[in-house]
Amino acid sequence: ETLIKESANSRVVSISLHKGDALTNPASEALRTIFTATAQPNFHVGTQGAGTAPNAAIQTALAKSFVGNIGHQVRKVNGKVEVNVQVEFPQQASGEFYVGVYAVQKEVESANSKSLLQNDYNNFLEDKNATNAAGGADKLTFWKKSAADGLIAAGAPYVHAHVLSGFADGYTSAGKLIATNPASGEKFNQMATITPLSSWGPLEVVTILWKKTGSTFEVVNTYKH
Repeated sequence: ETLIKESANSRVVSISLHKGDALTNPASEALRTIFTATAQPNFHVGTQGAGTAPNAAIQTALAKSFVGNIGHQVRKVNGKVEVNVQVEFPQQASGEFYVGVYAVQKEVESANSKSLLQNDYNNFLEDKNATNAAGGADKLTFWKKSAADGLIAAGAPYVHAHVLSGFADGYTSAGKLIATNPASGEKFNQMATITPLSSWGPLEVVTILWKKTGSTFEVVNTYKH
């Protein structure tokens, strides 16, 4: 078994949900039912739709009162990823709280990406024969042209990041109920296991603490490792 060192929490945890291309999968389709999107691309901050301009939604999220914290540790055992999730409520909270556990691929290079083409930078993409990490021939897609703002460089690989690929075994979109009306100072632990597919690349584990109100789920806090 290999212990994977716990990392510091990021200020922002990103998950990319694909629709209508080769990276669409049952997990992304299931999680999309929690969000309302009228176009692609579409940003959400928490569950608040923000179109392509998320600044206002970010300010709204920052103004919300703190409810609970979530973190996790992961380790690899026999080809699987074991996730130990910890949740803490520093003050009393009302409602039902759920924990979701998600497998997210760090980067997916667009190998054979004819099926992955989206509305990209002026469609300036070209395929080149390159060598993959294993030393074999691999057809990757590269940008033909540099963007005016310098964020896209000519010749850089066309890469999808933060791609949601699956849930922990036995989990669904919003995960599992962990607490109802938790008291101040209450702590909870939950174990989960992710069974990676052979086609997945390097993974990050994302955990989300959700609050359910009626039939609606709201993001309370997140952690990525």
